[in-house]
Amino acid sequence: MKEQYYELPEDFLSDTSFCNYCKGAPEKDVRYWTNWLETHPAMAHIFREAEQLYKMIGVYDEGYQQAFARFSNEIHTTMQPRRRWLNVRNAVAAAVVLALVAVSLYYTMRPAGTTTMAQTSGPLYDTIDAGIGQVRSIRLADSTMVVLNSQSRLLIPADYNKHERKVVLAEGEAFFDVTHHANHPFTVKSKGVETRVLGTSFNVQAYTATAGMRITLLTGSVSVHTGIAPQPILLKPDEQLTITADRTYAVQRVSAARYSKWINGELNFYEESLQDITAILSSRYNVAFVFTDNRCRKELFTASFDKEVPLRKVLELLSISRNIHFAQKGDTVLINMR
Repeated sequence: MKEQYYELPEDFLSDTSFCNYCKGAPEKDVRYWTNWLETHPAMAHIFREAEQLYKMIGVYDEGYQQAFARFSNEIHTTMQPRRRWLNVRNAVAAAVVLALVAVSLYYTMRPAGTTTMAQTSGPLYDTIDAGIGQVRSIRLADSTMVVLNSQSRLLIPADYNKHERKVVLAEGEAFFDVTHHANHPFTVKSKGVETRVLGTSFNVQAYTATAGMRITLLTGSVSVHTGIAPQPILLKPDEQLTITADRTYAVQRVSAARYSKWINGELNFYEESLQDITAILSSRYNVAFVFTDNRCRKELFTASFDKEVPLRKVLELLSISRNIHFAQKGDTVLINMR
């Protein structure tokens, strides 16, 4: 794999190993691309754009493999490889991706904090974005309240609440305060995981950079269909389900209220890894974090910061509590052990 072969998002998406990385398994592909990104920081913006494209394809089209099967017969006789190293099968897959690029790039590159309509071969969606450093509240048609954290995206079907109540958290973190409706469960889908409720309040964190996700229940009860557990996982108040990048899961008791303080602009971390913390800081402050020493990734921190605290102060306090050095150069922060 050579860097010059990965110049555009569709170049990544034609690589099965990269698509496995986006799905979070197998571990060897996740590890390879994590290391690749660290050693190719100049490609980070294209890499992240490719992740976004893969995610949008998965939301609307259930994955590019299905798209490939559906469209390949129609275009394989006329599609020519863009470069001599790209074989015919990958060229067709890339063409399928390009058919969806217009939609997904529109979402990726439009101004932050917007609401748009998305038309695909599937249903029509309202797309709600929270921009960098922004917390945005939305009241749905059934009076359910949703609060989106910084750099988060929610997809709402145009026919929401007519026959069913389903939304997609395509990126980021959201708090849901769901209006009770006995005959119409409320469902949130994110990273292939479905959380179903009748009426309750809970928090879902599913930033792309964290690979895994976390569901925290404040009130009521939820049933989580993970796709990996043999049965749906039932959560009670003050319980949290964590699903890791390698598709393991665990439920633990927590003080759930702590995990929704971000609604007021606070930053609160409770025994969280530095890798997950930097994903949140990246969305809040619009900077990229690069680990030059992988030993830092799993360092655990418990810390709280007031609203509008500058990044410099956050990094300073994290550095004091551990033998870790942060070096900011423009919009990139390098992390290593002292």
